[in-house]
Amino acid sequence: MPKPSRLRLFLVLSIGLISIAFGSIFVKLSQEAPSLVIAFFRMSWASAILFPFYLVRKPAKRSGSQLWLLAAGLALALHFAFWVSSLRYTSVAVSVLLVNTSPVLVALFSYVTFRERLTLRGALGITLAFLGSAVLFLNDLYSLGDWRGAALSLAGACMLGVYLVAGRRVRQQVSLIGYVYPTYLLAAVILGGIVWAGDFRLTGFSSKTYFFLFLLGLVPQCLGHTSYNWALKYLSATIISTVVLAEPILATLLAYWILREAIGIAILLGGVAVGLGIFLVSGWGIALRPKVEVAAAILRTDGKVWIQKRQSTDHLEGYWEFPGGKVDPDESPYQALRREIHEELGLELDATPCDPIHIQEYSYPEREVRVHFFLVQLDSDSPLGSGQWVRLDQLDQFTFPPANQAVIEKIRTEGETILGVIA
Repeated sequence: MPKPSRLRLFLVLSIGLISIAFGSIFVKLSQEAPSLVIAFFRMSWASAILFPFYLVRKPAKRSGSQLWLLAAGLALALHFAFWVSSLRYTSVAVSVLLVNTSPVLVALFSYVTFRERLTLRGALGITLAFLGSAVLFLNDLYSLGDWRGAALSLAGACMLGVYLVAGRRVRQQVSLIGYVYPTYLLAAVILGGIVWAGDFRLTGFSSKTYFFLFLLGLVPQCLGHTSYNWALKYLSATIISTVVLAEPILATLLAYWILREAIGIAILLGGVAVGLGIFLVSGWGIALRPKVEVAAAILRTDGKVWIQKRQSTDHLEGYWEFPGGKVDPDESPYQALRREIHEELGLELDATPCDPIHIQEYSYPEREVRVHFFLVQLDSDSPLGSGQWVRLDQLDQFTFPPANQAVIEKIRTEGETILGVIA
């Protein structure tokens, strides 16, 4: 699919930004209902609205990312439980500024857990964000006599960070609707369980409150978050993160205009520090992981494909894969494939270059890879390596690296076109 025009990207991002900025306003206007009930209705309405789109999606093979999907749904439920609750104790400005510190928390988590290298700008950004957060905390403590709103906002930011990390893993293997609908539904079920356990009522509110609860599911959730997720396919996360920084500003202005919430000097100073910190971390906080170009061959004969087990010293030891290897700096992907197939399997591929049938990018914790998959027909020669020929319907019996899942789905769904009739 060709990249959308700049105008279309700008319009989609603008719709997403405005939609999400209204989220805190709708929460404030529906506070006749308890906070957990508000969060439950938001996710329930979003799930109901997206259900028809999920039904007509193209069915996908099980991706093996169910645990990450479960983590994303749980984190999303807790994110809204904490954040919606925070708006009872603090202003829109403080709440949205603190809940948007999730990129800072993700960078800190990546540094501590995955040992990703933190840059000087990243360290400065984290410092500024925490200093700004401290100012916002103290502002609430002295002006409102209550720090719970700021604390709940930061708890919501932590859960949002977990949701983003888990979502990144799942989105590598499934479509947008295949990810967001199950995640929203799971979050709704979890919040429903909390509401039921707490014996909160779901009825008896005014029609105005129910209207704003519906708008919460439609506008900031379905339109806003989906717009950002769609744009991530065409724009870098840095650009998206910079756009997201405008949300607290817009939400604060909307709160001033609609709710008549004042903007004090402490909120202004703390907000500037938090915003600058998020900007530095989002753009340059973590040193980029090495990128590896890989070429792989889908060897076919009689409707079967050749697979082999990764060597014991390799990354992802014990997984099955299609034969191939890394692309050297002075090689094209196809040249690298010819070299690797000759070294591994003793086969001589046609010297005439051909185009890959699929290119897959995937981010592992320690590296980013881009795999060029080539289709190779074998008529007589047999590979010399220790692998085996398998039918397409047998591929589910083997564990492949996550970066292989999309091409496996492609050759399964387009088997007759790509591989010929399965023997």
